[in-house]
Amino acid sequence: MSALYRPSNGSEGRDFMNRWCGVCERDRAFREGEGDSCEIAAMTMAVSVDDPAYPREWRQDGPNGPRCTAYEGDAHLDPSAVVARLL
Repeated sequence: MSALYRPSNGSEGRDFMNRWCGVCERDRAFREGEGDSCEIAAMTMAVSVDDPAYPREWRQDGPNGPRCTAYEGDAHLDPSAVVARLL
């Protein structure tokens, strides 16, 4: 099952953005004070999840929690995925 992801509160949103946006190349200029925020992150805060303009990249579609399908960077380390391989 695949569904759009919208954090349920500010803490969850902060954690998600730290984990994904905080290390993504798409948001680097904003983090370094040299440009605008990633359009995906900005739109998730500007429109409702049921609005057709809500970004399709934020997904809840796997056992390891929500993710951003537009993530650009090194392979994202997911501790639960690493542990699952050991079981």
